[in-house]
Parts: sequence; structure tokens; C-alpha cells
Amino acid sequence: MTEAIASNDSLAQWRANYEARLRQDWGWLSVTGLHWLDDGEYSLGSAESAAIRLEPGDAGTGSAVPGLVATVNRQGSRVSLHIQAPGAVLKAGLPAESGPLRFDGTQGERFVVGNQSFLVVRRGDRVGVRTWNNDSAQRRQYRGSDWFEPDGNWRVEAEFRPFGEPRTVHYLNVIGDEKQATVTGDWAFRIQDREYSLVSLADEGDAPFFVFRDGTSGTETYGASRFLAAPLPDNGRTVLDFNRAYNPPCAFTPHATCPLPPRQNILDLRITAGERLYEWP
Repeated sequence: MTEAIASNDSLAQWRANYEARLRQDWGWLSVTGLHWLDDGEYSLGSAESAAIRLEPGDAGTGSAVPGLVATVNRQGSRVSLHIQAPGAVLKAGLPAESGPLRFDGTQGERFVVGNQSFLVVRRGDRVGVRTWNNDSAQRRQYRGSDWFEPDGNWRVEAEFRPFGEPRTVHYLNVIGDEKQATVTGDWAFRIQDREYSLVSLADEGDAPFFVFRDGTSGTETYGASRFLAAPLPDNGRTVLDFNRAYNPPCAFTPHATCPLPPRQNILDLRITAGERLYEWP
């Protein structure tokens, strides 16, 4: 979520780094699927009958994918992988073995098959398998993001305003899951002689991170939301550089589970700065 946190890099360098992260192996441009699992066993491979289907790949380049690579078994919160094509699946560069999967928070270990990969994700009570293909058409077609022209008027100082007591902020993600965050204050700033504020969804002590919507959303910019990361505060102050506002992953793939903005972060303001709505060729 916070991979594009603002730094001392120039704006041009920051934008170039952001686009490079999108293009990198296993980046959001290479995501090909998100398959939600009920309890039971699911086949994974290139066969048309596979419940979790990978692309066939190319035998000439060594990226061919067997019809049946593995099966994924879910029993409640326990998920296991059973290899059906020994040697075809790698984990950390070595042949993968069958067994239960371990999770780091909401994400499991990555398994690689040719130029493709998969891992198991958890979202609340949901369990799913997300797939990637470094040869995806979407990755090849990406020509770089569209940006508003840089404008220093959209770089403003924000001051933290503590609440009398912590508040619970409610919001949804794009798949309809209800989320909440505990916030101890908001960040106030002035633009065009009016005061606005945003609440950060970052953990306490981390650099502020905002999910927001504004008057350009759905027309000039991505409709669901945009993201903005700010530097760590100094004496309760930070800088909001909306020239570095960027699209969530769901702007580039339907297989992401991005957060939507809480109502406090829906601004009655047209922020003509940052990343525009991306239009595929």
C-alpha cells in the first residue's frame, strides 16, 4: 500500500520509480487472476478444466505449464498445496514440495511455474489464489502512466489535529469487505483559501497514508480512489504533495482488493494533480 511513499527524490524521478515498480516482475501489471476458494480441493494448471487456470506458456522458451501443476486444498483457515508435476513448481528457486502453506500476514509464499506464479491470499475470512504472468498482454501494453503537469500549488503543508479521544473510521474495499481503522486525529491543510482535512489509514507511528476521492474522480482520475503517501511528520506537520497522488492497483487490474476512501476523505475539491485515469491502448 505504501510502496510509493514520498521521498527526497525529484518529482520526475519519483514518477519514473513508480512506473518502474508497476512494470517489474510480479508487479500489478502482470496479475492475471484472483480465485476465491470455499472448502475443498482445486486443480491448478494450464488445462481448460483447471479450476485455477494458468496460461500454457511456451515450450520453446522453457516456460511451458503442465495441464495439472498442483492442487490447492482449503479446510477452513488451513491451506495446503499438493504438487502434481514434480520439478515444474519452484519456491525460492528450488523445487517445491507438497505440504501446508505458511502465511506472512495476509499473504502466502510465492510459487513459480515458468514465467508465471501464484500464491494464496487471505482477506478476512476469504481465502484465494492470485496468479501472475510476466508475459501478460497488459504488462506489454503499458506505455507509462498519464500525469497532470507538475504544479507547486498542489504541494501544501498539513498539520495534525488530535481528536479528544480515538475514533473508529469505517470504510470498504472494492470487493465489499468492511474495514475499520482507529485514528487519533486528522490532517488539516488549506487549498484555494479553504480548509480541508484527511484521515490517515497508516498504523500509528508510520508515515501518513491517505486514500481519497475528489472532484476529478471518475472523469479525469480513477473513479474509486487515489493514494497519497506523505513523509514522516516533524512536530505534527508534514507535506501533502498531490503531484505524487497515484492510482491504486485496482486501476490496472480487476484482481486487486483495494481500499475505498472513508467518507472523511471524500473531498469537495478538484485536485488536478498527480496520476490521471489510465486509458489502455
